Amino acid sequence: MVYMDYSELLVEAAMMQAGYTVVAKDTYYFHGIGYRQNVAPGRPKDLDFIAHLPTRDIYVGVQVKNRLEYPKHDDISELLDICNVLHLKPVLVARRVHPMSYRPIRNAGGEIIECKRYFLQPPFPREKFEEIVGMGIPLGVYRWAPDFLVESFDALLKKLK
Repeated sequence: MVYMDYSELLVEAAMMQAGYTVVAKDTYYFHGIGYRQNVAPGRPKDLDFIAHLPTRDIYVGVQVKNRLEYPKHDDISELLDICNVLHLKPVLVARRVHPMSYRPIRNAGGEIIECKRYFLQPPFPREKFEEIVGMGIPLGVYRWAPDFLVESFDALLKKLK
């Protein structure tokens, strides 16, 4: 498997542990519909995952933003636009989300999962980790999907309508 970002591996593992079925990765195509923005030639913008919630028969478009800063406005707009075209519920997984981003995502029937930590791939030197965390930067080095992320996806099952 090739992941553009290690955080995507953790998010996928958390979704599967919470009972989701990942039906597509890095995709702009779903159920016979393709998303194409009219911005530039080349590969269209895409979602990190499309997942199915089998207990509720709902499909969600998941975008992972593993950054120290807020996701950009364009990132939120793209998520909403792609999910609207593909008829999916938008789900944003990010370390921090600007308060102004909640309303548009929830108005579209989606949700946000905040992680509070920037995900790093192991191995990561312990001394360096402690030095960075000591400066107030919230990092997390995980070999497996952290429990809080699995629990967040499990709680999402109950929130989505």
